[in-house]
Amino acid sequence: AVTVVIVASSVVYHYRRKRIMRNAQVDFMFLVLAGCLLIAIGAVFYALEPTDGTCTAKEYQTMLGYTLSLVPLLVKAQAINLIARAGKKMKRTRLERRRLHQVVAMVVLLVFSYLIAWTVADPPSREETLVLTDAWAANATVEQQVQCSSSSDVWKIIEYVWEFLLVLVATVCAFQVRNVRQDFNESSDLARLAYVKFVFLVLRAIMFALRYSGFVSPSVQSGLNSLFLSFDTIASVAIYFGPKFYLLQKGGDAARSDWNLNDLSASNICAVVDVEDSNDAPSNEET
Repeated sequence: AVTVVIVASSVVYHYRRKRIMRNAQVDFMFLVLAGCLLIAIGAVFYALEPTDGTCTAKEYQTMLGYTLSLVPLLVKAQAINLIARAGKKMKRTRLERRRLHQVVAMVVLLVFSYLIAWTVADPPSREETLVLTDAWAANATVEQQVQCSSSSDVWKIIEYVWEFLLVLVATVCAFQVRNVRQDFNESSDLARLAYVKFVFLVLRAIMFALRYSGFVSPSVQSGLNSLFLSFDTIASVAIYFGPKFYLLQKGGDAARSDWNLNDLSASNICAVVDVEDSNDAPSNEET
């Protein structure tokens, strides 16, 4: 998964001046890739022998990774949606890229503050448990199980709730921008991305519930979570970046107009936000 993210980052950097990449906003794409890289590294930590350091690190990698891989796309989609709504009302409006970056930074800072509070108040740490296997058999043995755990599971539950919330907001944003100009319309990619993340998030939540109930050993849960996070990363990169790379290889870049988020305004997007509305409006000649 780490290799996939590095390769995708190299391709984005190489084609960063292409229209397809500029329309998708290269800086936001690198933020998404940074989030995917954090998730991939978190998957590696899940596969390692638990220590106090890895127990804390994988929570940081996973939660910050999910935040960075979705929030930039949500901020960009919401910005385009606001401009589109203003365009329908024939109002002139502009958004500064710096303000969008500030929103992303504020959300990441909020998540990082939560992780710091978790680390200070009840840090995830290595926990060893002795379990008697085959208690009724003549060759009963004592098995040592090692896992990462905090005194309270509420911290972990809040992490899952936050990630579910991000997926839900992504689904809503994908629906809102479905009629925006095709050059900026990433609703289908965003919807598929949200679906994939939802599936793997549900699988991780199921593993957490099974481990909490004692049906799954901690080692099995960690191994499966490592696989889920790795597949999540690979699928996310393939869904969001794959179509763009495919268009570049097919020469579709030349067919697209050169737009940039800084150039977006209600005056240049209102005519393409909703084709039906523009077709229904009377022309100047008729007036």
